[in-house]
Amino acid sequence: MTKPLYLSAIVLIGSTLLAGCGRGVTVAASPASGHPSRTQKPLVASLPRLQRIHMMSPQAGWALSATDLYHTQDGGQTWTRVRVLPLPSQRLMPAQWAFVDSTEALMVYSQPNGTIVQEETFNSGRSWIRRTIATPFGHVGGAPIPRQITFLTPQHGWLLLAPIQGMNSASGALLNTANGGASWTVVANNTTTNADPPLGEATMQFVSLTDGWLMASATSTTPATLYRTTDAGIQWQSEGSWIRPDQNGPLIPPIQRGSQLLLSSILTSRTGSVKGMTLWRSDTAGATWTPNLQPVLPTVLNNEDQFVHPDFVSLMIGWAAGPHGLLHTTDGGRHWVVQTVNPQGTTLPLSARIQAIQFVTRRIGTVFVATPHFHREWLLVTKNGGRQWQIAFKKL
Repeated sequence: MTKPLYLSAIVLIGSTLLAGCGRGVTVAASPASGHPSRTQKPLVASLPRLQRIHMMSPQAGWALSATDLYHTQDGGQTWTRVRVLPLPSQRLMPAQWAFVDSTEALMVYSQPNGTIVQEETFNSGRSWIRRTIATPFGHVGGAPIPRQITFLTPQHGWLLLAPIQGMNSASGALLNTANGGASWTVVANNTTTNADPPLGEATMQFVSLTDGWLMASATSTTPATLYRTTDAGIQWQSEGSWIRPDQNGPLIPPIQRGSQLLLSSILTSRTGSVKGMTLWRSDTAGATWTPNLQPVLPTVLNNEDQFVHPDFVSLMIGWAAGPHGLLHTTDGGRHWVVQTVNPQGTTLPLSARIQAIQFVTRRIGTVFVATPHFHREWLLVTKNGGRQWQIAFKKL
């Protein structure tokens, strides 16, 4: 399954609240209801304020803005608006997404009354199924908020929950599904005990059905600790405090090949501002880590003042946004070269900035470029690893 451009969050919570659920508790989803999308509109003229690109294949993929979800079936040349996102009055926090394949996507958000709603499509957004599921910890610390989701296969996924007052503290819960989200099992819950690890302020990534990693900190201003599980998230073992005291930013999904891992994390200041990104390599299955020769990549923010996440297709080959173009590495981040993203026959304005990066293979990739305030936009596609680019979509 194609990895996401960055980690997203999704949760299933229903109308019946179950207080104090422990490990091994299965929370069944409420009966589903299907309804056609009321917002599908073909061939949009622009992709306003695009936040995320997720191509599942060279032809089919998804794009997410602050207000809408789009789908393409021709490599990004044309896009269909398939969903309007919930308005601020309809949810406590912005909706979170999981893109499972080229036809299946899930949206989850918390309603003002605390109910978390899941809407799922299996036909590229033409119709949606609505579900709710009960929170495993009631309203301890406030209404439940989805923090993150990861799906390893269309059937197997994990999700993190935190009460709204606990998003800067240790309390939270981890759930697992083996049936595509029809039901969830609580595998870890520290909403009443604040036990280790602090799930309320964490990001996770699973590399197999049993093995996963968790970057967590007790609060948003304390150093993060790296945790590892080998039993699908039931138990977590601390791998020690993270390498730097300011390494409390999100964990980028690690790439693992046997005992070798490549892991990257965002560096943040004590005030929460982004400082850059570091890459670390382990040849001992995570027991020890060493930095690459250029330990801190420059801070590159998109128009939404968000860090532009890198994208790796293997332990060695990856891309990241640089201040003067696209950065490319073939040795796991030890060295980087600049690749220009000007399409053939076109010179982009100096004010244009990379907004998002995603590569499907080591040769086929996509970048979204825009000028300030998204006045001009380009979706660029490469078929030779970034050496040449073509315009798939533009708004001028």
